[in-house]
Amino acid sequence: METKKTKIEGAISEGAFTFLPVSKTICRGEQIGQTAFIFAAKIPVAIVVLSPTWKKAFRISGEEISLDTLAAEVPDLWEAIS
Repeated sequence: METKKTKIEGAISEGAFTFLPVSKTICRGEQIGQTAFIFAAKIPVAIVVLSPTWKKAFRISGEEISLDTLAAEVPDLWEAIS
């Protein structure tokens, strides 16, 4: 069984800017007989940068992406940046 969840972590404020880190958590588990195998990882995906005049999102690679693209992966994005 595998579960994946992408979510916004806690906001970080620095001066006029607010940073919203986005991560994906993956959990996988399997049982074979009496032995359980469990794997879990938290992977950084993107960061949203908010200023008083603009809002931008970047992949961890540095590539700028649209907020609409990121919102397709992160259900609560619009609520977090409003």
